[in-house]
Amino acid sequence: MTTKPTPNTHPPTESIRIKVLILGSTKVGKSCFVKKYCEPTKFAASYIPTIGVDYGVKSISRCMEDGSVVDIKVDFYDLSGMSYSLGVVLFVFLLLSRFLYFS
Repeated sequence: MTTKPTPNTHPPTESIRIKVLILGSTKVGKSCFVKKYCEPTKFAASYIPTIGVDYGVKSISRCMEDGSVVDIKVDFYDLSGMSYSLGVVLFVFLLLSRFLYFS
């Protein structure tokens, strides 16, 4: 017989942040993917091409087997697929890699 953990016995809530770079060619659906995942109730019949970087975030909470709750935030960085944005891609990658361990 298993018992449910009481509020006094389970660990406190944890928080995790994940950063995801979305890379790919132009007009393959990167922005649509991010928009649909981050805002599933909204629909856009058409998109304008991404210039530089677009940003989306998705928050998820999960209850673990021990009764603790884990809050997960996934940051999506949707990078333009246009060839002239290579400098932007490198800048964002370097910026994220610097803050990946400190945020």
